[in-house]
Amino acid sequence: MNDYSSSAAIKGLAREHLNGNYGATVRAYIWMNITLICVSWLSMSIFGNSFGGHVFSVILYLAYVMVNGIFTGGCAYMYLNIASGQKAYGGMVFYCFKFQTDRAVIISLFEGMLEIGVSLLFIVSYSMYRAAGDAVYFIPMGIGTIIMVAGHLLIHAIYMPAYYMIHDFPDYKAVDIIKACPNITRKSIGRIIMLYISIIPLRLLELLSLGVGAPWAESYVSAIFTECYLDLMKPGRAEQMISGVKVPGPEQTI
Repeated sequence: MNDYSSSAAIKGLAREHLNGNYGATVRAYIWMNITLICVSWLSMSIFGNSFGGHVFSVILYLAYVMVNGIFTGGCAYMYLNIASGQKAYGGMVFYCFKFQTDRAVIISLFEGMLEIGVSLLFIVSYSMYRAAGDAVYFIPMGIGTIIMVAGHLLIHAIYMPAYYMIHDFPDYKAVDIIKACPNITRKSIGRIIMLYISIIPLRLLELLSLGVGAPWAESYVSAIFTECYLDLMKPGRAEQMISGVKVPGPEQTI
């Protein structure tokens, strides 16, 4: 029997729990993105044609991936508090800079390597086009774009629970969480992908508002996937997917 909540029910819970918490989530979004923009700017501006310049650029890119992962872990902590009816504040976005840092970093690097893997065809064909200027590379670039977009979507759908699990399963190593995610999302992968597709209009509204509406829209998106995670991990259901682990209910999440 499929007793998973519908997408409409998940979105309804997200709106309900966000009511009165937008102040915290908007502050968290702004602080996080100001930091990430600075790190991203450094990784793009400090670049040279020498071997050392390329190496330093790669190091800065990895630093960006790790910082983003640490922030994502903090956001997961904040939204789990919101979903469980507990107090939330913007500073929670920095939570994983002090706690669970190692697991957040490992998960972020793992996902980052997977994303690079599915982007390789596009990266290589684009680099060859830049070097040769030959239109023949448009075909592999187009195929590479499709693979890259589909791959990124699948990666984020499969490993969607990862950052939440570092808080719900403090005894699990990062590798254990990574191994558990495919089992958790296996029966719901289509539903999770449809949730990602359903938020495309929100992203378009962010563009139309020139980013002004992004803090509120992204707060809603994060709340949606938090509710989706909690729906996947309902007591009794997740224990069948993760043997030997007692799964906390929403009121026990933090």
